[in-house]
Formats: sequence, C-alpha cells, structure tokens
Amino acid sequence: MTQKKSKWQPIVTSITLLLGIALFVWLTLQQDSAKLYQAFLTVGWHGLLYVVAAHLFFPMVFSTQGWRVLLSRPPSFVLFYRARWIREAAKNLLPLMQLGGDAVGARVLVLGKVSTKDASIITIGDITTEAAALIPFSIVAIVLAVDIANGLNDPDMLQSAIGGGVVLVILTCAFLIMQKLGIFRFIENLLLSKFDTTIDLHDSLMTLYGDMRKSLTSTGWHCLGWLAGSLEIWIIFYVMGAPISYSEAILMEGLGQAIKSVTFFVPAGIGVQEGSFILIGSGLGLAPEIALAASLIRRCRHLIIGIPALIYWSRMEYDGKQS
Repeated sequence: MTQKKSKWQPIVTSITLLLGIALFVWLTLQQDSAKLYQAFLTVGWHGLLYVVAAHLFFPMVFSTQGWRVLLSRPPSFVLFYRARWIREAAKNLLPLMQLGGDAVGARVLVLGKVSTKDASIITIGDITTEAAALIPFSIVAIVLAVDIANGLNDPDMLQSAIGGGVVLVILTCAFLIMQKLGIFRFIENLLLSKFDTTIDLHDSLMTLYGDMRKSLTSTGWHCLGWLAGSLEIWIIFYVMGAPISYSEAILMEGLGQAIKSVTFFVPAGIGVQEGSFILIGSGLGLAPEIALAASLIRRCRHLIIGIPALIYWSRMEYDGKQS
C-alpha cells in the first residue's frame, strides 16, 4: 500500500514545532530560575515516580480499555495497552501532529495482527469517543472556572482559559456532527484514492457508532481516564508542596486539555502545555514558577514513559520486517 505524502506537511509541522519551542523557551526565561529549580528539588525522584505510577495505573488503563471495547472479540488487553503506551509516546515526544501519534497506535495494533481496516476504524472511533468524553469534562471545568473567576479581583487570566474550553466544546461538537454528515466519505474520495485499497471509512464508522453499547462504554472509560488525569495533576502539585483541591485539579486538566486540543497542530503541544499551566495556574493564584514546574514534571513523565516505548516500537518494526 503506497501513499503520496503532501509536500506541505513537513513544512507546516516544522514551523509549528519551532514556534512551540520558541514559546517554551520564552516562558521558561520569564521565570525565576532559582524558584523553578527549588520546585524540582522539592519533588525529587520519589515524587516523580509517584506521578509516573499514577499515570501508568490509572489514565493509561482506562484509556486503553476505552479503545479496546470498540473491537468485537478484541485481542489481549496487553496488546492494546502496549499500543496506547507507544501511541502516547509518539504524541508526546515525536515531531508529529497529534493525529500522527494516533496513526502510530493503529500501526502497533496492525503489528499485533489486528487487520488494517479494524485498526483504522477503531482508532478513529476511539478519537471520537475520547473527544466526546472531553465535552462534559470540559464543561465541568468551565463551570468550576467561572465560579472561581467570579471571586477574583482580576479574572482575565482565567477567563482566557475558559474561552479555550468553550472553543473546544464547540469544535468537538462540530467534529461529531461532521462525521454524521459524511466528512469521512469526503476524505475517502479526496485522499484514499492515493492508496491501492479503500476501507469504507464512513459506513464502517456509522456502523460502529450505531452500536450504542460499544460507543457509550468507550466514552465512559474515557470519562474515567480524564478524571484520572486530574488525579495526576493533583499528585504533581502535592509532591511539589503546593497542594491544590481536586476540583482545581479538574479545572486545570479540563481547560488545559481543551487548549491543547484546540492547538492540536503543534507537535507534542510544546509550549502550549506550559502556557496553559501558567495561564490557568495564575488564575488560581499559583506562582508562575510553580505552574511551569508542574508542566515540566509532566514533561519528565513523558520522557520516562515515552523513551522506552519508542525503543520498543522500533524493535517491533524491526521484528515485523524480519518475519
């Protein structure tokens, strides 16, 4: 199966990556380096391991199951967990747009003997149910943010983050409606002619979504995944010695993911994640150094979990070519 790669894609990706790096560097240079360093010392290796363990045992497990339930008679949970592990690593560490990381996850399923058609369909379906789960989660975060903003003397910073959440809800709803109206049939006609086969994206997806048990179960697992992501945020600030309430952790995770989703074209969300932490944290009364340190701790978690995942993926690809 061959694919013609757009000549513009690497150019756009490179530009957005450089802009993200520039924003990351600028935000870092604006902070008090001594306070930033002290925040890291407070966490230590034991605190970082708590964060890593929390992610591996909660959000990863829930998100994996949310993906797996979309496939009839799915293979082992281990295969899907491995695919989710590598999928997240590709999103967080490789110079790819967010959808590029999802494609890597589908590729891992194919290497695990899932058919290309099934892997493609359930991955798109998983993106959809995960986005659907983010809608109520973001709305809860927006309500919490509005309540907090009403009690602040200067609510402008938090209101900017609220705007990102509102935009995400609108765009996600539009994405769901566009699928129903046939956006993937249009994509098939426009792009899949570049392949020597088709996989009937629209009809297959409508069949998948028509199975309400699968769709609702997947969405439910992803709701748990977003809540578990908030737990990770809570743990990060706790081990930093700057504890926040769980409702504030939900607010940070919900609005932060909203901003990151709206800027999906920035590889690894570089700069965007840091900016959202500072923006939302400032609205909650957190020092910018503390908010930035929390984002960098999450980046460290990406590295600790992601580097072994990418090494393992390269080994899988090598073994696949040898067989």
